[in-house]
Amino acid sequence: MEVKNEGFCTLSSIRGDHIDNMFYLLTQGGMMQFSYASLFNKKVHLLAPPTKASPHFCYNYFDDAFHGNAFFNSTEEKIRYESLGTGNFTRVFHAANRLQSLHKQPTEDSPVFSSTNKVVPNIDGWLQYLFQYDTVAPNPWQRYQSAPSSQRKKDLVQEVWKHRETQQFLMRDCLGPFISQDERLIAVEYENRYPQCMPATVLRNAEDSIYCIQLSAGTQEAKFQFMREVLTGHKNDAGNLPPCYHMFIIARDTLPVEILLPMIAKEFELDEKALRKEFDFSSFRAPAFSLYQDRPQCRIVTTSKFLHVSDDDRAYYWTPCGDVSFSPEMDAWLGLLKKEYQTILQSGENVLPAVEFALLLLDTLEDINHKYREIYAFKDMVDDYLQHLENREYQTAWSVLCRLAQYQGSDFIIYDGPWEFAPAEFRNHPTRLAIKRFLAILANRNLRREVFSF
Repeated sequence: MEVKNEGFCTLSSIRGDHIDNMFYLLTQGGMMQFSYASLFNKKVHLLAPPTKASPHFCYNYFDDAFHGNAFFNSTEEKIRYESLGTGNFTRVFHAANRLQSLHKQPTEDSPVFSSTNKVVPNIDGWLQYLFQYDTVAPNPWQRYQSAPSSQRKKDLVQEVWKHRETQQFLMRDCLGPFISQDERLIAVEYENRYPQCMPATVLRNAEDSIYCIQLSAGTQEAKFQFMREVLTGHKNDAGNLPPCYHMFIIARDTLPVEILLPMIAKEFELDEKALRKEFDFSSFRAPAFSLYQDRPQCRIVTTSKFLHVSDDDRAYYWTPCGDVSFSPEMDAWLGLLKKEYQTILQSGENVLPAVEFALLLLDTLEDINHKYREIYAFKDMVDDYLQHLENREYQTAWSVLCRLAQYQGSDFIIYDGPWEFAPAEFRNHPTRLAIKRFLAILANRNLRREVFSF
């Protein structure tokens, strides 16, 4: 099912601390940083989610790919990054920015309006899923009026119209009921003919329409009468007048009169205060989008759908009462792992000395990454193992992993080229996926306890 992104959403109630929420989002989105373990000149890279103490991330677990260094600055509450990368790294990055914008309040220095990024759909649906907040489309006019007075100027309006998605949202969805089909066609024509003017199109169109009206035939009194009737809401159709008159109606519907009056005063070389008095400021109509009602909630989008992954690949995130629901095939495989684990445990294999098992642990991880590429264990798991090196249960589970890694299947072909060009058959080979999921099971103590009982 295609889940539609509803565009403008605002935060009405969100649970938890903003910084905690940010790290939760990054973790759920698979953002990871590299750590390492070393012993006797052996060194293996490990994964760990970003934390307040270590806010860096450069790798996406679901992409199996390094994307460049980034970190969340808790003091500035801002993400710093080298590059956006691709895939889920980009999706989660934009979702983090969206979450940040929802927490912002209008200030003298920060923008009031924020739109979801047009490249990444379903962001608001995923945020609603993660944090259970209510999302509605706010009335833009109310948000404009709630801004500090010093911000009620052109740069604020330009911020409103900065994103193409926002332009389409207001122009087509909000203005549709209030302007004629001819005016909408003119607006579309402007957008098609002068795409470089958007987002400035809204401001530019208003300026151009007033400028052209000033140059058009007719008396100044007639021109002022037309603009007065438009601004007070008594005229909503320009009839057979030139296109600039139609565009002025659109300007009335898309810009506050506080922005339009200075434009009129400038083009007609009039005093703005006198113009306000002449036009009877109290009777000005609010922009058309002020009449637009709150839109419905955006549809919830699960983490699996937002990231385009299966719950089977989210074993690291499984909790007894969480949102990860394994497929019947995954459940059956976990049952086989449990059975093999019990068989090896009951066979009474000798427990390896601590140093020998530690070397085996690092050697196995090194071999896995060399053969299957871009598969890393989690730092918490390795730290836990290093504290239980002579524990029979830990060694037995590792034996299951070693057996799994040794089985490749007749269709497995080692790939040693650049990872970004690795074929899908290699990336998604059943053995490779099984090893990655097994390491996730060992790192997830709740799931490990369910499967292996330790």
